[in-house]
Amino acid sequence: MSAVAAKLIGRSAELDRLGTLMEVAASGRGQAALIEGEAGVGKTALLNAAAAYARNMGMRVRRCSAHELERSPSARAIRSCLLPTDTTHTHLKDLLPPGRVPTGEQTLTGPTGLLTEVDELASQGPLALLIDDLQWADDAALFALSDLVQSLTDLPLLLVAAGRVLPGAAPAQRLRKMLLTRAGLLHLKPLPQAAVRRLADNMLEATPGPHLLRLLDEAAGNPRYIADVIGALVREGAVTVADGVAEVTTSAIPMSLNTVIAHRLNDLSPRALRVLRVAAVLHSEFTLQDLAVTTALPMSGVSPLVQNLVEAGLFSETQERLAFRHSIVRRSLYLSLPTPLRGALHLEAGLALAARSAPPKRIAEHFILAPSPGDPRVVAWLAAQGGFLIGKDPQTALAILERAVVCIDTADPRRAKLRFHMATALSRLGRSAEACEQAKVALADNCEPALEGELWWELIYALYLAGHPDRCVAEADLALHSGALSPEMSVRIQAYGSIALLPVEPERAEREARQAARTAELLDIKSALADALGTLALVHYQRWQPSKALTLVDRALQVAPQEVAYDERRIRLHVIRSYCLLLLGRHQEAEAAIGDCRAIAVHLGATEHPHFDFCRALVKFTIGQWDEAMVDIYSGLQAEAHSTGWLATALHSLAAIIATRRGDLSASRAHLGRALKGDAVASPFYAFLTLWAQCLMDQARGAPEQALDRFLTARCSLAPAPAMLLAPRLVGVAIQLDKRGLAEELTAEVEAQASVGSSAIATGIARHCRGLVAGDPGPLLEAAASYDDLPWPLFRAYHSEDLAAAHAQSGHVPQAREALYRAVDIYTALDASWDLTRSMSRLRSLGVRCGHRGPRRRPSTGWESLTDTELAVVDLVAQGRSNPEAAAELLVSRRTIQTHVSHILAKLTLKSRVEIATEAARHGRCMQQGHGVRHATELET
Repeated sequence: MSAVAAKLIGRSAELDRLGTLMEVAASGRGQAALIEGEAGVGKTALLNAAAAYARNMGMRVRRCSAHELERSPSARAIRSCLLPTDTTHTHLKDLLPPGRVPTGEQTLTGPTGLLTEVDELASQGPLALLIDDLQWADDAALFALSDLVQSLTDLPLLLVAAGRVLPGAAPAQRLRKMLLTRAGLLHLKPLPQAAVRRLADNMLEATPGPHLLRLLDEAAGNPRYIADVIGALVREGAVTVADGVAEVTTSAIPMSLNTVIAHRLNDLSPRALRVLRVAAVLHSEFTLQDLAVTTALPMSGVSPLVQNLVEAGLFSETQERLAFRHSIVRRSLYLSLPTPLRGALHLEAGLALAARSAPPKRIAEHFILAPSPGDPRVVAWLAAQGGFLIGKDPQTALAILERAVVCIDTADPRRAKLRFHMATALSRLGRSAEACEQAKVALADNCEPALEGELWWELIYALYLAGHPDRCVAEADLALHSGALSPEMSVRIQAYGSIALLPVEPERAEREARQAARTAELLDIKSALADALGTLALVHYQRWQPSKALTLVDRALQVAPQEVAYDERRIRLHVIRSYCLLLLGRHQEAEAAIGDCRAIAVHLGATEHPHFDFCRALVKFTIGQWDEAMVDIYSGLQAEAHSTGWLATALHSLAAIIATRRGDLSASRAHLGRALKGDAVASPFYAFLTLWAQCLMDQARGAPEQALDRFLTARCSLAPAPAMLLAPRLVGVAIQLDKRGLAEELTAEVEAQASVGSSAIATGIARHCRGLVAGDPGPLLEAAASYDDLPWPLFRAYHSEDLAAAHAQSGHVPQAREALYRAVDIYTALDASWDLTRSMSRLRSLGVRCGHRGPRRRPSTGWESLTDTELAVVDLVAQGRSNPEAAAELLVSRRTIQTHVSHILAKLTLKSRVEIATEAARHGRCMQQGHGVRHATELET
């Protein structure tokens, strides 16, 4: 058996089972078996191997087959199969004696019948009767075979019948039941990946490479289609062999394969082929209803055709949906359609799906491939359903809208509606400047009063997202005084306009928000109420009142409408919430809020969202995880690469702060230069980051007075909250420059602000500044309790450094040294080399040295150099997780995971994910090491 099995890849278990049946049959006890499987899966190859094995055992072999074209209501008796040569392959219609046609379940026994001849032949020695293509046998043959199976008991005969799933008629099911009671079913499944590799290796006499294997995946383990793909690639000269590895020189399967696949389907009826071609246009998954409406056939006509295609192994079933079992068949059918016919079918498919209210995204997939999106029926659908489509897939929506809007007449009133949808899609995709232009054109073209308010709102929304709050306010004022808005739209624009007013006229912003909130509650307009509450939350946040702000933003999230159209603004509310939690020292909840942002972004289809990356970077910076903050910064900058808006300004500013503190002034200058190119009005809530970066650069260049002057110039435009964050260092600079009056003035402002707030960090900063002005360790020691309750290491380091200086000036050298050690430890952990050098130099001038303790730096290479997040990424790689899977697990963007993997490879001096998984297994970091290495290999290739 082993020699025969070696030639049959992936079917050794089935061949062993047939061999056992042969041995029993040869002993005089007849056996039978049924082989089922889809077309091309290897049924005939298994019969060939069984025949060879039977001959090796000394059995005589008789072969026959049935074929659909030879099915007939009158069939001849089974006889030809019993001819003396064992190499004969006959058709099953030739096996019935002339003039004997069964009726009902009449048997075919008698002097000239099959059983007599089989009995005579079997008396001469063991016999193997192998029948192929059983699905095409007619009723006469099926009845005759049933009689034969029923009489096998005392004959040295093995009967093996092979075919696709037998039809549901009574004769076929009778025979199938008899065969199953004899030996059960040998169901041939698609070949596993290892068998596919061996088959390709045998055909090419070389090991298949990863790109070739990816192409072979389209055959879904079907040996016939695998052979077809390899044959087509070889004919096209698209396979090269180097060092024993066969690889492809193309990423696509050759077009010549279409003809081969079409030939494979010649056995199908014209109606079945029609259903197949329509299904190929419907693409990945479809329903019976989809096929019926697109083919214009009644359900009663489609159902049996689909059932036949499922039985033939061309379709697979998943719950209530259907799909092609082999993507290669779908692709070949699709590409074999003439281009005009293909486009027409897409149009009809989209219209048919639209008529039955299918999901907008599925409908759009067809309209985008239709020859003319300007078809009146498509335009009508886009005008009515464009908003729903944008909510699911703004990129596809925009592609269709751009083609449709240039095809329709300029006088068509729906043109403005399409441009309105284009503006919405562009805003969703972050192309806010283009969204503004589309909204303006739509306003000029619009002749529908009902659309006027929506167009104004979209223009205002796009202007704010584009970083132009001043222009947003101007347009909102025009809209509110136009007299063209409904009460609902007026309050919506007033509420959203209040957000834009905040950086321009903060007092008016609060008034407008409160008024909008009252009106929205009266009219029960939830979106406007949520927007107004969001503005009020920002007002209290900037006043350093995070508890009040958190209450307001939580209420805003509670009333915000649960609809896709509001999801983008829901992200903003979660961002505000995360900042409030951060000020309250609840950093884990702040990170969870950012995770909520990402979940919404993923729901919107924006898996790479720069706002999410920036918020996460700010949290990581605040809690001292600067390496991870830099990863998020670079991820956000790549996602924001097409824009010069406020997010880019904020990201570059934060990167400049970290770079300066780490002593990399060249990188800091580069980031700061890019930050300063942005519009100052575009980033009102984060302008303090740019100011902070500039002040730090001044100090690093030895110009503390310039830093102080810069802060004093800008402080009137800063909100209280960010001003407080900069206060401790700048009060210290004022004292250093002997400007104690100014230091006292700044401290008084901080204390006044802290008295109306309710956060530990505000209290700590106020006490910190008072201690600096007093030059007394007492107030600074009181500040320690506030700082110690917060995960804000940079501020604790500031405090410890200043406390060390106060102790030194008071002559308390041991206490000064102890405080200095605390500051050094934090600066070292942050890798803040500039702060470390500066603080040690400052304390040395006061007579305090660090002794032999020395800084304990994180290694730059090896396992100890990895951050906590990098170690988490290592574990996920070792488990075989892909980048998208790891991103979902850690609630970060895919680009962030890519950056982490690059850093891990550099720190561990490795070259691939496979090596990461292997090293992780060696270090015992994963419980599924074997699976991880194996899957990492697949991801690598």
